[in-house]
Order: sequence, then C-alpha cells, then structure tokens
Amino acid sequence: MRDGPGERSEPFQVKLQSLERTVEKLRVLEEANAHTIRLIAEGHGTTLDSHSAKLDSHSAKLDSHSQKLDQIIAALAPLGQIRDFVERVSDEHERRITALERHTAIPR
Repeated sequence: MRDGPGERSEPFQVKLQSLERTVEKLRVLEEANAHTIRLIAEGHGTTLDSHSAKLDSHSAKLDSHSQKLDQIIAALAPLGQIRDFVERVSDEHERRITALERHTAIPR
C-alpha cells in the first residue's frame, strides 16, 4: 500500500513522534542546565568578588607593613656602624681601665 500525497506511513509517524519527544526532552534539559550554569556562575561571581575584596585588603596591609619595615631599617641603620665605633673606642677605653687599675692598685 502506498500512501497518498501528504500521507505518511504509520511506522514513520511513530518514529517522528518519538523524535519530537526526544527533542523536547533535550530542550528541557538544556534549559535546566543553562539555569544551573547561571546559578553556579552567580555563586562563583560572588565568591570571586569576596576574594577580590580580601586580596585588596591584604595588598593594602602588605604595603603598610612594607613601609613600616622600611622605617625600622632606617631607624636601625646606625647600629650597622656600631662595630666601627666600638673598634675605635675600645682600645682607648681599655687603656684607661688599665691605667685606673694601676693607679688604684686593683689587681686584674
């Protein structure tokens, strides 16, 4: 039996309906997946914003600490010259102590 113009065979109709149902299921899945992806992206966006704010805060703190360390280094710089001072003064100081010990007869 041949189908007339515009008519389709019954097995073809069944296959076509099955295909239409499959396509509709895929559309529903695609919409659900798109919604899920949007929710995940929004969550990550919020998390990234939070991390960005924390990073800015930590960066500011590091800059502040760096400035404070520079101030400490500058304040302690004279201590680097103390060795030279001690070497110059210690010989003279030792001679004075020895002279006092002799003058007062303090045994060494």
